[in-house]
Order: sequence, then C-alpha cells, then structure tokens
Amino acid sequence: MSERRRVERWLKELDYYAVAEVEEEGEYVYYVEFKVYAIEGISHPEGKPLFHEAGATSSPSPVEALAEAETYLHGSVKWDGCSNWSIDENKRVMLHFCDSKSAGNLGRVLEACYDIAEELMPQLAEYR
Repeated sequence: MSERRRVERWLKELDYYAVAEVEEEGEYVYYVEFKVYAIEGISHPEGKPLFHEAGATSSPSPVEALAEAETYLHGSVKWDGCSNWSIDENKRVMLHFCDSKSAGNLGRVLEACYDIAEELMPQLAEYR
C-alpha cells in the first residue's frame, strides 16, 4: 500500500517556500514532486511568509494560505537525479530580479529542492 507524504520548507535566505510530496511504496521512493512559491512579504507581527495571490492582476497581492497562492515553479526530482521543471511565473510575466543575488537564488532554490529530495529519497545520494 502506498502512502503520500508532504514536507514544507521555508527557504528564508532565498525568499521562496518549497512544498515536496512523495508517494511512498514500501520503503522506496521513485520521485519527489515540488511546488515552489515566491515570498511576497512577511506578516506582522506573526512573521509568517506571504505569497502572491493566484490570479491577481496587480502586485503586491499577498495571501497567507498556499491554497490561494500562485506557484512560482513546479517539477520533480527522480531517484536517479534527473529532474524536470516548469517555471510557472514565466508563463504569466517575464521573470524580474532586482539584483544578481536574487537572480542567482533561482538556481539555489533548485539546489535546495535536490537537498529536500535527498532527505525524502536517500538513494538519490548515490547519483549526486
């Protein structure tokens, strides 16, 4: 019998939030699916991340619930290290960065997803 497991990780230093889901079949995981959200702000005084509202036509349009938020990108990492990604934000508008560090964060987000995938799928370590 398979079991679905979900892990959420706030990548604070990168201004993104990652949600990973796996379908466990026994002790083996074949791939990890990801949805990644850009952080649009921080709620005060709670200090929780705020995300861009799905379908919003202006910015900022922050929401607290992931169910109401637009994904920035989504994809998966397989057991052998292969991955496929779709940048959802690029389908809505051109990607915008305010400096080279924030542009580089996109690559660091993908690296962080690989780290999360390895936590959920330890056999990935053999291929990294």
